Order: sequence, then C-alpha cells, then structure tokens
Amino acid sequence: MKFIRLLLIAVTVSFLAGCSTHGPKPSEINSLCRAEAESGSCLAQEKICSDYNSVLRSTFASASDCRKACENVGNNFSGSMNAQGCDRLFDNISGLCSEFCDSNYK
Repeated sequence: MKFIRLLLIAVTVSFLAGCSTHGPKPSEINSLCRAEAESGSCLAQEKICSDYNSVLRSTFASASDCRKACENVGNNFSGSMNAQGCDRLFDNISGLCSEFCDSNYK
C-alpha cells in the first residue's frame, strides 16, 4: 500500500512539473510553424515563418508592442495571393506569438 501511495505521489509530481506558466519558446514556435501542414496550399509558409521568427528574436518595450509586431506579420500578408490557403498557419502561429509576448513582457 505504501508503494502505491509513493507511486501516486511521484506520478502527480511528474504531472505538475510538466505544467508550466512559461509561454512557448521561439524555437518551439518556429519548429511548429515550419512543420504546419498546409497540404501545399500555403505558398508563403517559409516567408511567414521567417517573419514570425524575426519578431520572436526582437526586443520590445512591452507585451503590447510585441503583440502588435505579431499582428503586423499577418497584416503584411493580408490580400497577398501567396498567402491564400495560409489561414490555419496564421491562426495557430499568431496565437503562439501572442502567448510568447504575454509570457516574456509586461
């Protein structure tokens, strides 16, 4: 019985250790961006990922400024023929970019 109790405590501690209040890291966002499957329909994926990566490597005065830079990546491609078919990529990565800003700036 004592072994089961210790095992449950160990599992609980392991689980809680995985719960972090830190946001995503730039390398994680960049990897997810480049791995995002768009079934070939997003012609600008490489450029979009590169632009988000530039934002993540920059320094900002506030979370708000950082989020604006994330939004600007999407705005820069708005209406672009190359960005057609990239909606899912923008949805996923822009949210992560904003999460990064919120967790790294005040």
